[in-house]
Amino acid sequence: MPDEGRFSIGVIGWMGNGHQPTIDAGPVFARNINGSSIRVPAAVPSRLQFQGRPGVIPGAEVTIPAVKRNAIRISYFRTRASGNVIIPTDLLLWGGNYSKGDYLATNYRLQNAKISYEFLTWPYPIESRRFRLKTLWQFQYTEMSTRFDAPLKANGPNTASGHKTLYAPSLGLGPSYYVTRHIRLEADASGFAIPHHWTIWDADADMAFRFGKLELRVGGKAFHFRTSPQADYYLRGTFAGAFGGLRFFLN
Repeated sequence: MPDEGRFSIGVIGWMGNGHQPTIDAGPVFARNINGSSIRVPAAVPSRLQFQGRPGVIPGAEVTIPAVKRNAIRISYFRTRASGNVIIPTDLLLWGGNYSKGDYLATNYRLQNAKISYEFLTWPYPIESRRFRLKTLWQFQYTEMSTRFDAPLKANGPNTASGHKTLYAPSLGLGPSYYVTRHIRLEADASGFAIPHHWTIWDADADMAFRFGKLELRVGGKAFHFRTSPQADYYLRGTFAGAFGGLRFFLN
């Protein structure tokens, strides 16, 4: 098909609404009556949902043809949001103490980079078939930086900040179907999790319309992550919404 075995670069704009990210505290170490170290919940609550909504999330990708009809795809997106809230209870956030009723400004920046080896698994040989199924072998980098500010707080420091980084493999499937040589339905879904530790998954589906070397994509996308709840603090969030994109084929 016209798009197979070709270099391409693409951009997307993504309406990543959904559940706003949340910060929470993991367990802390304490000594029991026998003197051994155990994990117990933190004494002061630390769960808070970040305020504000991200605008259009920009992203980019590069596709490099590999052996036969396989491909390597590198993608990246980045978003940020900020907002204000009157907190309903005492909170301990990145070591910063905030009291019930404090006016708190929250902001975050989230970014994700992914490299994916897309292996054409079925059918083989392709012959005249319109359906393709790829297995996805991936590695992802996800980083979220956060900051809290209580500008009206009278006593003590009023700012606190911290970040978490997740390096994770992921596995998935990518079916596609050529309605015609220039109209294609495609979807990708991948993820990985270690129980009681981190979780990551993402999925997208779109219809692609090709016009010469340019391709228009319209569809939907979702992304979820959670860092390890066994750490001092952990972050989690889910983003989902419609997206549109352009892809340009270089050869």
